[in-house]
Amino acid sequence: MQRLNGKHCSKITDCNFENKKVSLNSGSIRYKDGITAEFIFSDQEKNKLGTAKLKLMGNNKAKWTLKNREGIRVGSFDYSFSVPTDIILTKVE
Repeated sequence: MQRLNGKHCSKITDCNFENKKVSLNSGSIRYKDGITAEFIFSDQEKNKLGTAKLKLMGNNKAKWTLKNREGIRVGSFDYSFSVPTDIILTKVE
């Protein structure tokens, strides 16, 4: 079984990874079409699950999307995540 574990930061936050705890984990990865990986995402900071997709786009770019797995909720529910939910990642040298 393949898994993804990682840490993240943005230019807004401190990017010293040595002092950061793991902020994301995934369940097993399912490859849909040879260029898209889909997996259950566990946000460790918010203690919630999401469905994540990582799609290779060519030209050293990939698209990351993250959606809530929660259905209809009665009462308050935090729909946000501690990581970005829709971004384009670009590999830099």
